[in-house]
Amino acid sequence: MELCGKGTKGNGKCETACGADPLCDEKGAYKSCGSNGICTDFCECCEPNDSDNGKDYFKKGTTRGLEIAWFQYYKCSTKTDYCINSTHLVEYYLDSYYIKNETFNCKSLGNYDCFDGVCFSVSVTLTLSKYTALPNEQITAKITINGFTSSMQGKTAYVLKADISTINSCVSNCIKYGGDAASCFNSCINAYITCNCTIDSTGSCSCNFNVPSNSGTYNYTGFVDLNSNNAIESGEYDTKSLTVSLCYKTCNTHNDCKGDFEKNCCQNGLAAYCNPETKTCECFPYCTANDECQEGYCCLYSIDSKLPMECVPSWNITNYQGKSYLCDPIIWKNEENLKNENNKNLIEVIIEKIRSLLQPLSTFISHFK
Repeated sequence: MELCGKGTKGNGKCETACGADPLCDEKGAYKSCGSNGICTDFCECCEPNDSDNGKDYFKKGTTRGLEIAWFQYYKCSTKTDYCINSTHLVEYYLDSYYIKNETFNCKSLGNYDCFDGVCFSVSVTLTLSKYTALPNEQITAKITINGFTSSMQGKTAYVLKADISTINSCVSNCIKYGGDAASCFNSCINAYITCNCTIDSTGSCSCNFNVPSNSGTYNYTGFVDLNSNNAIESGEYDTKSLTVSLCYKTCNTHNDCKGDFEKNCCQNGLAAYCNPETKTCECFPYCTANDECQEGYCCLYSIDSKLPMECVPSWNITNYQGKSYLCDPIIWKNEENLKNENNKNLIEVIIEKIRSLLQPLSTFISHFK
């Protein structure tokens, strides 16, 4: 190979007249130049440097030094640490003036992945403003990068209406039918996207979307392509489930749960109440008192009763200790006062019954008059 200047490798010298680095003028290859440099086979003064000072798997470094160009000839080159995939890092370092590299498995350190040229314990978290919602209700999704670094700012975060297996299956099928990996990945992301946002300086962002109109449980995945390699890898996503239900209502008091919610969502006459912890309406699973039944129902009680007890329509005749009573036995401490109208109706029924019983006797006596 002809060098810049006179002669060939081994007996020639570099000359600035033909483009050589002035620091290598009149010097041969591998001679010292500058403060700590060395002249290359191409008459460059190469000053080696490694910004992360050797093998540092936790810092993204840039290494400058001699790299083979072809055959035995070396040029000055600059290399930056990078990730092959979500687990393996290519780490550059110097051996004297020469650039060397090592492929390192970040998983050997424990729960670490490779992101942006470093081994990093990083993960993505998806948080939904609600995990149970009404049909078509709008909710807010927040995507957070745990272990955030400034290099991740500005990346796009996606909320996808699917789990990872569904998205990966979409990509695989697309490639199977002739698509390239990047195009297939982008097509599948667009097919399932519900909203997206840009990661800010806090390592998070939020976006809104409307849940489906049909009741059911749906999976949503928060995803950030931290490695920018058009693939969903470990540590880059988080999946949460959300239930769409007609029987969902937020509340502050028990009265907030009466009306349509109680009528449509609570079965067998059981009442609704406001759960103080979740601030949502729920139905009693069984009753132990009348106020745990809907209006027009009362809690069937007897000494022999075992939980769960049931709500039955008020004023039903039930058997209690061999006697017939209205829904609540008279001895029950929570017995409600009989309503005036029902009292009146009951008295009328009793009087009519007595009349019907006395009528034959009256007829019999009349024969002796």
